[in-house]
Amino acid sequence: MKKKLVFISNMAAPYQVKFCYALQKYFDAEFWFHVYLEPHRPGWWEIELGEKCRILNRVVFRRSRRYLSLDIIKELNRFDPGLVVLGGFALPSVIVAYYWAKLFNKKVVMFTEISRNRRGIVRKKGFFTKFVKFLYKDIDAILTSAVEGTEQFRDVFGFGDRVFTAQYPSDIDEQLKHPLRAKTGPYVYLYANRLTAIYNPILAIEIFDVVRKEYPGSKLLMNASGELLDQCQSRIRELGLFTEIEFLDQIESWNDLHKVYRRSDILVLPAVFSAGNLTIIESMASGMGIVVSNKVLGPGIDYIENGKNGFICDPNVDDFVKAIDTYNKNPILLKTHAKINKEIVKKYSIAQTAVLWYGLLSSVVPEQ
Repeated sequence: MKKKLVFISNMAAPYQVKFCYALQKYFDAEFWFHVYLEPHRPGWWEIELGEKCRILNRVVFRRSRRYLSLDIIKELNRFDPGLVVLGGFALPSVIVAYYWAKLFNKKVVMFTEISRNRRGIVRKKGFFTKFVKFLYKDIDAILTSAVEGTEQFRDVFGFGDRVFTAQYPSDIDEQLKHPLRAKTGPYVYLYANRLTAIYNPILAIEIFDVVRKEYPGSKLLMNASGELLDQCQSRIRELGLFTEIEFLDQIESWNDLHKVYRRSDILVLPAVFSAGNLTIIESMASGMGIVVSNKVLGPGIDYIENGKNGFICDPNVDDFVKAIDTYNKNPILLKTHAKINKEIVKKYSIAQTAVLWYGLLSSVVPEQ
């Protein structure tokens, strides 16, 4: 009989829903979410949940996104999982589930990214880290989404050898089927991340403005979601880029997302911070050129060697334009990088992530 596993998280991200069904091969798994989608996510993220995923009832504190389901204990008693996996450590429901698991002698594991404060700065040792260590002092294991998170929770939070590196599942099966780019004309650039300050969309527009002057006919595709949309549109008007920049506001479903990558040739991500970015992995799987900021941490960028299979730059116009120019002057480089990158990211697929998690969970919380 398969071990019962429950994963409790904030929202029903499509890749998490699909991951639930990939895990069925190894566990009797249910994934519970507090909301279908949070306000900053586009409607086309909604996918069918199926019988193994559910939205928890009677959720309070929605506005602050510190979710607490008043039914969490009832649901835990109903399903009675042997293994409880918690998505992050700050949700009240997660805290309740942790103490339920310890009370009934269940195995409990945390899955988390690197921890940042409200200003986006990576946390150092202090009251907060000591409080989290105290709150979860008896946790069986912590899985992180990247090596940087592992180092932080092992050394800064003090969880020691209970911390292991895992990864997010990436829905990249379709991207991996995309052919290698063989263009000789102007490239299509992609800014795939939300229009929010840490991802620096205004700088992406200014980088593209320089590129399109050197290479007329170039085009930039941009994510249409985020609080900086009005500022981006204003900057586009100032630079006269109406016809060269297209906002991606016509996507109808999650399963159509890969078509955006198929249309694109080079990823441009001049972020001032990111704790791990699935858009890099998705672009690598598609066979795109990669030009990203050295302020990005974690999945994807960990596998980019500057000049060998992509470019890592300071987040400024000159450095990004120089890297992009290298692709334009050496078209064969795009194919060379793509061949390397497609092979690297195969392990991030949903099926391969399920294999990784099964191995980790089996070793760190074995059956007694």
